[in-house]
Amino acid sequence: MKYLLLLLFFSFSLSAQLVQSVKPWLGVAIGDGKKGVFVKMALPGTPAQKAGIRRGDEILSINGKKVTKTTALIKEVTSIGVGNTATVLLLRENKELRKEMVLVAKPELEKIAKKKLMNQKAPDFDLEVIQGLDKKRVSLKDFKGKTTILEFWSVSCPACVSAHPRLVQFAKENKDKINLVSITADKKIVLKKYLGKVDNILKIKERNIIFTRSEDGKVIGEYMSNAIPMFVVLDKKGIVVDIGIGAGKVLEEVLAKAKSI
Repeated sequence: MKYLLLLLFFSFSLSAQLVQSVKPWLGVAIGDGKKGVFVKMALPGTPAQKAGIRRGDEILSINGKKVTKTTALIKEVTSIGVGNTATVLLLRENKELRKEMVLVAKPELEKIAKKKLMNQKAPDFDLEVIQGLDKKRVSLKDFKGKTTILEFWSVSCPACVSAHPRLVQFAKENKDKINLVSITADKKIVLKKYLGKVDNILKIKERNIIFTRSEDGKVIGEYMSNAIPMFVVLDKKGIVVDIGIGAGKVLEEVLAKAKSI
């Protein structure tokens, strides 16, 4: 009887862990807005996209709970749970709208990105150059003719920052063959402060990496880089040939793919 109770307790605990690991989501790329949570993009085939949520909307509340920060929205979505209905109050062009949707389990973000982007022409972009080129802005056409690695990251992401020594080394070794373009939505002052701080160690000013920023975050949504660090490899024609999310082993696999093209 004692062992049966232990087995039942173990089974219950394991089941609870499995249930808790299934995270619900709306399917939006988000950021802090003026009055609520800004929608950068509603991902294709997700509850948000099916309900008609689109880029530029601001989420004001969910199931009557006011949300002004991304962390608050994530907390409320998690509390509602998979399979339950969420009523979202939106602000669109100064008008309030209500949308209802049934939350689904959050899939692997890398699979979503690969489904949309792999073997397709890379989405174009218009980015502000912070360091690495004598130009104020760059677009995709500036990098055609060479293999290109796009790095999506943020100063506030420890895994992103930990990848930079390896990226700097790789960029220096392959500067004549491979472009390495770093993309963030961080504020300019934050990015410049970071670059100034690490230059003595990483020698970033040697210009082997082109550091850019997206003022409106549009490119983040286009490349579906909801999880960072995210690396996208483009061939010489601008076709997406590899995507990886994470540092360490994942980064090494991305770099190896870029060299093999």
